[in-house]
Amino acid sequence: MKRFLNLTLATIILFACKKENRDDELHLQQTPYLGDELRIDGFYYQTTNDGEYTQVFFLHRNGVLQGGFSYSGNDWEQKLKSDIESGEYHDLTLRYKTSWGLFEIEDSLILYEKWYSGTPGPRITAAREGKILNDTTFHIQWAFYFDNGQRVNIRERDERYHFREFSPKPDSTNPFIP
Repeated sequence: MKRFLNLTLATIILFACKKENRDDELHLQQTPYLGDELRIDGFYYQTTNDGEYTQVFFLHRNGVLQGGFSYSGNDWEQKLKSDIESGEYHDLTLRYKTSWGLFEIEDSLILYEKWYSGTPGPRITAAREGKILNDTTFHIQWAFYFDNGQRVNIRERDERYHFREFSPKPDSTNPFIP
């Protein structure tokens, strides 16, 4: 009987720990982007104030956001192109859940949510929202988390993303977003 209780207790602890170590779920629902507020025939990039790093995202017609990798140096665009042509970009995005998320556009607002590394532990989701300035530029002004559908821990941001036409875009098919 004692062995049964120990086994039962161990099983309960194992499942409780496993639940705590699960990655967050995205709160946004995947919605195809049918508008023309932003161009999606390329990528969006944002360079840090010191110009040292450039972060790149692809927005796909199916509502999927892909990327978030940072490139350093002035030749970042050539590095990105080389990574895509060699297949390395695609391989990396398929390995990392943090390369994926969802976006929504409504009127002149963009909202996206993606996974970020939880150090240590499971991946967390966070969202960012901002204004669309024109069809090639948007300005992220807020970052936050969702808790029971409510925005919490709201922080101001100042991230301006610019568009570059690019073809062929990487495939948005991935194992993380059905």
